Amino acid sequence: MTHDRTVDTATIAPARPRCEECQEIKLRRTHALQAGDLRRAELLTAAMGVHLRQAHA
Repeated sequence: MTHDRTVDTATIAPARPRCEECQEIKLRRTHALQAGDLRRAELLTAAMGVHLRQAHA
């Protein structure tokens, strides 16, 4: 049995450019986690929440 799935591309929103500040916070948090610095990762998670509310709400 096969499933023929099609996507109506007319209903898909165009991609928006990524927010540079979001990307920077994510990268810094990733580096903190890789280094085992959980406190810094926690602070960056909070910083992302503030940024999201201020810049994207």
